[in-house]
Amino acid sequence: MTTDTPDTPAGAEAFLMSEYQSLQMLHQIAKDEGDKRLTFYITFIAAIGTVLAATGYFNGATPATTVWLLVGGATFAILIGLITFRKMLQRRVAIVIYRRRLARIRAWFVAHYPEIAAGLPYDTMQDLPMDWGRYRFGSTALSIVLINSFVAGVVALFVVVALAPGLVALGLLVALLVGALSWGLHLRWKWRWIAAAEVRDVRDRQRLDEIAKRPSPPTETAVSLHTQVPDNTEIGHG
Repeated sequence: MTTDTPDTPAGAEAFLMSEYQSLQMLHQIAKDEGDKRLTFYITFIAAIGTVLAATGYFNGATPATTVWLLVGGATFAILIGLITFRKMLQRRVAIVIYRRRLARIRAWFVAHYPEIAAGLPYDTMQDLPMDWGRYRFGSTALSIVLINSFVAGVVALFVVVALAPGLVALGLLVALLVGALSWGLHLRWKWRWIAAAEVRDVRDRQRLDEIAKRPSPPTETAVSLHTQVPDNTEIGHG
C-alpha cells in the first residue's frame, strides 16, 4: 500500500499499531490452534485403534462382524477427519490473510518513514500465495490428509482380508487404490477451497485500495478510522 500525500490523520499511527498487534495475535492463535487440532486428531485415531485391538474384536469375531465393526469405526473416524481437515483449511486461509494484512500495514509505515525499512525483519511487500505450503508434507493440513488416506486404505485392506482371508495381495492393492483416491479427493477439496478464498480476498483488497485512493475528509468531518476497514467476515480461525 502506498500513499500520495505525506500528511496523515491524527491517530493514524496509533490505530495502525493497534491493528497490527491485533492481527499478530490472531495470526498466532490460528497457528497454535492448528497444532492442537492435529495433536487431538492423532490421539483420537490412536485411541480408536487401541480400543478395538484391546477388546479383541479382530481375534474372535466372525468376518461379517469384523467388517461391520471396521466400517462403523472407520466411518466415525473419517467423519472426524473430514471435519478436522475443513478446520485446517479455514486456518490456512486465515493465516495467509493475516500475513497479507500485516505486510500491508508494514508497507504503510515504510511509505511514510522510509528510514525504518532497513531494520524490518520481513519483506514489507510480502504477498504469500493463498496456497503457500501446498507441497510441504510437514504442514498440518497435509498431515491430516495423510492420516485420513492411511485410515481409509487400512480399513479397505481389513475389509478385503476379512471377507476373503486368502486374498491379502488383492487387499493391499485395494488399500493402495483407496488411499490414493482419498488423497486426491482431499487435495481437490483443498484447491477448490483455496481458489474460492483467493477470490474473496482479492475482492476485499480491491475495496481497501479503493478506500485508500479516496481524498481524506476535512479534520472536523473525518469519520472514525475503524469505519474505513471492510469487515472480512470470511476470515475464520478454524
